[in-house]
Amino acid sequence: MPWNRVLSTQDQAASAAKALGPWHPQEFLAECVQNIEEAGGLMTFVFRRLDGAPLAFRAGQYLNIAFPVYGDGEDTVDRSYSISSAPTVPWTFNVSIKRDPKGLVSSWAHENLRPGMVLDMLGPVGAFHLGDSDRRARYLFLSAGAGITPIMSMVRTIHSLPGQADVIVLCHGTVPGDFAFWQELEYISKVDTRIKVFYSLGDRDKPKSWKGFSGRLSAKMINEVAPDANGRKVFACGPEGYLNSATQACCARSGWMTPRSSWSSSRATARPCWNTRRKSCSPSPSPRKWPSRWRSSTRASRRSWACTSPTTTKPAPSRPAARS
Repeated sequence: MPWNRVLSTQDQAASAAKALGPWHPQEFLAECVQNIEEAGGLMTFVFRRLDGAPLAFRAGQYLNIAFPVYGDGEDTVDRSYSISSAPTVPWTFNVSIKRDPKGLVSSWAHENLRPGMVLDMLGPVGAFHLGDSDRRARYLFLSAGAGITPIMSMVRTIHSLPGQADVIVLCHGTVPGDFAFWQELEYISKVDTRIKVFYSLGDRDKPKSWKGFSGRLSAKMINEVAPDANGRKVFACGPEGYLNSATQACCARSGWMTPRSSWSSSRATARPCWNTRRKSCSPSPSPRKWPSRWRSSTRASRRSWACTSPTTTKPAPSRPAARS
């Protein structure tokens, strides 16, 4: 399925998106135009670019955003958040933020970020995304908590485009009915036969009415939702422990994971920009003077690698250390 098929049409919005291209990050100002409260403690903020241009990006990428946490005229606090909307609707874009009671930026955003506010942004960035084209288009999406945000962008993208696809989504949460975007996911799975969605409550006690899975992510659970997982491209996003479980589960499938295959993972946390020289986190000096660390750190804040379905068992590749 060619994800960029929409960019080859004659539609004005698509032509503008093609002209920009999602290959190079840009600095721009964006205005918040709507707040949408989601399940699971998430808030979706809908933005539009002040220059009137659409935001061209690949499903799964993220933005570096400068938040005026300490007020106007003070140094901003920089964080990276995934885009949760589909690139096929480029005139506005969504950023979904999960509130952390101990988090500086997430708490500020939930309490203070309102329609009409303008933020400095840089993006899109990140190698955790769908390919520009995929003839087979067979995917397994694994998510936990806020890790659903880039996965949601991928699901929305596939759902919005025609063509053959076979997608399985497995979401892990803590409370029934508290899965982020669960209503939309249920709707998509009902109207789009290409997409199937499953839920698991993790290792917590499940209510008698619960019909989904329970327990931590494992090879057995993957076998139940996707017996043909070895032939699928896998995207996993969630906390560090969840990604470790996903790695172990995939490795347990007959040596599934080896270098140069179809595995990609991303840690679902709000990442401050990382200064590779001083090895410390610090806010940008001013809203419109982006430090060079934005460019050098974006690749370090997310990790991804690849694997095939080999005939012989090989050890999984070592993963680079994630920086927070």
